[in-house]
Amino acid sequence: MIDGDLGPNDVLASLAEGVVVQDADGTITGCNPSAERILGLSKDEITGRTTVDYGGRAVREDGTPFPVHERPASITLKSGEAQLGVVMGLPRPDGTLTWISISTQPLVREGKGAPEGVVTSISDITHTRQRQLVLEAQSRADELDAVLAAMNDAVFVVDKSGTIIRANPVAEELLGTDPVSMDRRDLASRLDIRRPDGFSIPLAETPGSRALRGEQVIDEEILIVDHRGDPHAALVSCSPLITDGALVGIVVVGRDITDRKRVEERFSASLREKEVLIKEVHHRVKNNLQVIASMLNLQAGAITDDYCRVALRDSQNRIRTLALIHEKLYSSRDLAEIPIKDYIRDLTSSLFHSLTAESKSVSLHLDVADILLDIDAAIPVALILNELISNSLQHGFSTGAEGEISITLQPSSASRFRLTVRDTGDGMPAELDFRNTESLGMQLVCLLTKQLDGSIELDRSDGTLFTIEFSESEKELEQ
Repeated sequence: MIDGDLGPNDVLASLAEGVVVQDADGTITGCNPSAERILGLSKDEITGRTTVDYGGRAVREDGTPFPVHERPASITLKSGEAQLGVVMGLPRPDGTLTWISISTQPLVREGKGAPEGVVTSISDITHTRQRQLVLEAQSRADELDAVLAAMNDAVFVVDKSGTIIRANPVAEELLGTDPVSMDRRDLASRLDIRRPDGFSIPLAETPGSRALRGEQVIDEEILIVDHRGDPHAALVSCSPLITDGALVGIVVVGRDITDRKRVEERFSASLREKEVLIKEVHHRVKNNLQVIASMLNLQAGAITDDYCRVALRDSQNRIRTLALIHEKLYSSRDLAEIPIKDYIRDLTSSLFHSLTAESKSVSLHLDVADILLDIDAAIPVALILNELISNSLQHGFSTGAEGEISITLQPSSASRFRLTVRDTGDGMPAELDFRNTESLGMQLVCLLTKQLDGSIELDRSDGTLFTIEFSESEKELEQ
């Protein structure tokens, strides 16, 4: 009860909001009891200062520092404009924050432009803000639960002690119960975690245990036997949760890939079956070509005409060249590509053996890269080599003359190869145009080079040197 008329100080003292008055320099000249209560300071501690918090440690709503010159009272003193409802957090001695809502009004004398002071009203909104933060946290938690519930993967959130603190419906279905509050041993009693080959994984070496030691686990394949005894192939990822540099828990995500693995196994089985069939086709083609080559050999033995006998022998070598391709494909791990180095070694050995009468004084030098050629390139290259080597052995050297045949096949760029066949024999006649000749062998060489989308050049300066460049996707053999 107040006797007599109410004065301004009585009104200020009765207000629930805190009121602080500052002069033109920003110095606090007065405050009401509510300001003392809200700020946790006495009037003597408040007046004479230029800020309502000790050490200038106030923060904005987002937790960032709130500099004095950017606070409402400072802005009002500079601009003369009122500020309304600015939120600021003031540190308490116990480390918590008092949240206040600040509004300012400039004190301006009539006829004066610049403020001579500022009145600041302060409302304690700590409880309101705490309720707001709780609601926001609950809203985020509800959103997280909705996201987790919509996921097809099993998700566990585990604290640093190894206890599950959150899980989605897929995880509950996998365990057959609500896994929240389960620790690692409880989880191990309901899930048998194994390696993909079926061997058990020690508890300390499971993806979750390793993640609790700070290891990041990404898409590690494991085998899980659930509480019903059903096996599940799964990809597991575990991410440590770090707060202020310390591990506080982990998130475990498991994706069931059982159906995918079954499809892959069926596909692999079908592919293996097809590989067996293709190998059998190559084997039978090779056998049939060898039968044809043998028939030509028998036929050549019955012919007395040298020209016809040589023609049959050349055809026989061409057929053997093709048969060797199919033999290599039959024995190769890759049914589409041939290790050309091994093939050229076997082809030249076969040709030297077939043409032994002409080649006994001629040596062979090979410089071939470890590369794979697909069958579309390997067959033309093989036939080109057959023709050029046969031509060198039959026509490049005088009877009984010594010499050498050199063959190189190397990458010339990222997508092209260079094949050279050189002999140190007598050389081709200068007047002979190898691109326009009646020789079936040279006609085949030019046609096959064109088939490879390649180019061919002849150098007669020192024996005979054919250089052929062609394109093919290069792939180095695995060492």
